[in-house]
Amino acid sequence: MNLREVVTKVLGSMKSPGPCIPLSSKKIRFLYQPCQFFETLRKGIQNSKRRITLASLYLGDGPMETILVTDLCNAARRGIKINVLLDFFRGTRGLVNSASLLAPLTAFQKVNVRFFRTPEMSTTLMKLLPFRVNEVIGLQHMKIYSFDDDLLLTGANLSQSYFTARKDRYILFVKHPQLNNFYTELVELVMSISFRLSIARCGFLSTVPGKYFLRAATYYRHGNYTAGLVKWELLPPQGSLGGSSVLSLHIHYFVIHQKSLEHSLESCKDSDSVALPLLQTKALGISQDYEALTTMFSLLSPYSSVVLSTAYFNLPEELQTLLIRSPACTAVVTAAPQANSFHESGGLSSWIPLIYSSLLKGFYQKTLTSCGRVKLYEYFAEKTTFHCKVLQNSAFLLLVNIPAKGFWAELGSGNPIAISFIGSSNYGHRSIHRDLEAQLLMITKNPKLQRSLKKVPFFPVRVRGFVSVNCFYCAGEKTPFPKYHASR
Repeated sequence: MNLREVVTKVLGSMKSPGPCIPLSSKKIRFLYQPCQFFETLRKGIQNSKRRITLASLYLGDGPMETILVTDLCNAARRGIKINVLLDFFRGTRGLVNSASLLAPLTAFQKVNVRFFRTPEMSTTLMKLLPFRVNEVIGLQHMKIYSFDDDLLLTGANLSQSYFTARKDRYILFVKHPQLNNFYTELVELVMSISFRLSIARCGFLSTVPGKYFLRAATYYRHGNYTAGLVKWELLPPQGSLGGSSVLSLHIHYFVIHQKSLEHSLESCKDSDSVALPLLQTKALGISQDYEALTTMFSLLSPYSSVVLSTAYFNLPEELQTLLIRSPACTAVVTAAPQANSFHESGGLSSWIPLIYSSLLKGFYQKTLTSCGRVKLYEYFAEKTTFHCKVLQNSAFLLLVNIPAKGFWAELGSGNPIAISFIGSSNYGHRSIHRDLEAQLLMITKNPKLQRSLKKVPFFPVRVRGFVSVNCFYCAGEKTPFPKYHASR
């Protein structure tokens, strides 16, 4: 298949296809280490002339995050337009949180900080669910970092652990205004129906008018939130947070960005690389990412190989079925319980690694019917947690290194087409059905870019080993009876 045929098949599989954007292969950069991610963020903020857009799950409260906020304050003093989008629940967890750290920024005229709350969260659930538990309903999970016309896509959050120890995949698109405009407008659209952060006029949330905010105020029990000397509040978006705003997001997203299939293809006819921006949010009835993902499986042959890597093994049944029924040789890599980011957590979080191990055991039993085509591997390395996700297809399967987040496929021979997913999805149940995710599907016939894409999914860290039935009965990896059934 040539590039045009692959693009046509992918766009044709979507109920609501988005645009097809040409890429300049010479202006695509790859980062390999968490420290490079942090330095690229700082450099982008410091060098921006017009606009900065940051979308993440949350902003941490450590010293490295404080440095980023200082850089943002300096950019705001230069008159740079700054947009920040975080998740409502994760970003307001605890007394010192993303909101308290970013509140001083809101004093600048061109700074807009918003917190998206999933429309799946009802008023009753808001009152009943405590912190952390409320995050299971759905999150703003997009990871988009934009500086003028430069765009950095990754799966990493704005947190010190992601700047130091948690490796992920990072791709920087330099001077790509059309691609950058798409993601910037997408973030602004989500921000338009999100809560706005502001320095509090009085400190008591319940004094701010607006029925939907009063629900949030009740949820926070009329708290007086203070970080140092800064009091903050979250103001509701204009209009209802219910059906009308959700419908507005759904309509505007496609009115602004959707192009006809013919026009999209024609705009890329002279390019050797194209990008298909993808959005996944079941709450709005949009499943572009999953539709494109399932289409990729239809392109596989017995000569293909697939690597699926996920930090949190909770694949939905339909994706498990695709993996087992695929004609390709498949390797699934996930974190060992000791390498899970929730390892040694307290409270209910301590259950999470063993719950994922139980889910992996269930999938392992299904792979026994695959005649050896599907193999499972666990990752473990000292002082490192595993946050890499990838779905990869290639002519050869090499598991000397760990694949990072994304999808890489090589189709045909001679000058094959390379395909790669980049973005925020974990390929788990909540990524497909609950969270707001943003991905990018790259399709290229450029040989140099193909080699870079093939190289990036692998990090030089060791795999603990092949998973067999005995692994689920090793010391320290048995799941207690109530925990096992809680995961089902």
